[in-house]
Amino acid sequence: MKTSALFALLVSAGMAATVQAHESSAEFQLDPIVGLSGSGGSLPDTVGQWLTPNAFSGYTTVRYRWADGSWSWNQDTYTSAGLPLADRSGDPFGPRREQTLPALAADSPSARSLVEPGHLFAGVTREHPWDEANASANWERTFSLLPNTSITFSGTATLGSDQATTQQTTFEAAPNLNPQYANRGSLSFHSSLGDGSGWINGISFIARIMNFDPRLPAGSPSLGREGSVDDFAYSSDEQGHLSLTLFNHSDELMFTSLSLSAFAVAPFISPIPEPSTAAAMLLGLGLLAWRRKASSPSSTPTAAGGLA
Repeated sequence: MKTSALFALLVSAGMAATVQAHESSAEFQLDPIVGLSGSGGSLPDTVGQWLTPNAFSGYTTVRYRWADGSWSWNQDTYTSAGLPLADRSGDPFGPRREQTLPALAADSPSARSLVEPGHLFAGVTREHPWDEANASANWERTFSLLPNTSITFSGTATLGSDQATTQQTTFEAAPNLNPQYANRGSLSFHSSLGDGSGWINGISFIARIMNFDPRLPAGSPSLGREGSVDDFAYSSDEQGHLSLTLFNHSDELMFTSLSLSAFAVAPFISPIPEPSTAAAMLLGLGLLAWRRKASSPSSTPTAAGGLA
C-alpha cells in the first residue's frame, strides 16, 4: 500500500470524527381552514369563548467555547407577563414577538424563537460539537366549552434538522398531577437522535380540563365539569399534520386550558471519535508504521541473507 493511500485513509478517518454543523428547527402553523373549529360551528365562539388573552413566552440560549478554551454563555427571554392585557377575542397565538441571539462570530452558535398569530417557530444552529444552543416558543390560553360540543385544534408541524433523526408522534391522556386540573391530553410530534437517546426538536400540544372557573377569584366554588381522559381524541400522520379534539359530553359548562410549544436543541456532542472511527485511525497508523519499517534500509535483506 502506498504512503499516499495510507494518508488518504487517515484523512477520511479524521473527517469521520468531525461533527458537521448542526441546524435544527421546529414550527407549527395553524390550518388556515380548520385550525380551530368546533362541533357546533366553524368558529370558536359558536362552541364557547376565550377566557383569557394570548399568553406567550420564548427563550433563546447559546453556550460556546472560544479559541483560547474559555466558555461564554448568553440567554434572552420574553413573555406576555406585565404587558397591557390584550382583547380576549382574536386569533391565537399573537401578537408577534421574536427573539434572536445572533452568532457572535462566524463559527459560533445562534438561536431564534418566534410567536405570531397562527404560527410558532424555534430554531438553532452551531458549528462545533462542543457548542450548545436551544430555543423555545410557547403559547397558552383558556377556553370555555359549551355543553355537548367539542373544540378541535389542528395544524401542521414542520421539523428540520441536518442530523439523522427518527420522527415520532405520541399521545397520552391521563389525570393531571397539578391539583388545579382534572385531566389532560398531550400530543407530541418530535425528532429524536438516531440512537433514540434524546429529542432535538419538536411540537407539543396540551389540552387540560380545569377544576375551576378561571373567571372567578381563586378558591371560588367550581362551576365547571371535571371531565375524564375519555374526552380527548387525536390524529396525526408522517407529514406532521396534527389534530387534537376536546369533547364536552355533559350538560354543564367545561373550562379548558390549551397550550402549544415549539422547541429546538443543538445538544453537546463530545468531539472524541467514536470507537469505530478510532479503530480506523489506529489501523491507518499501524499500516503507515509497517510501510515505513518495510521500506527502511535496515529491514532490506542482503544477498547473503537472501541465499541463507
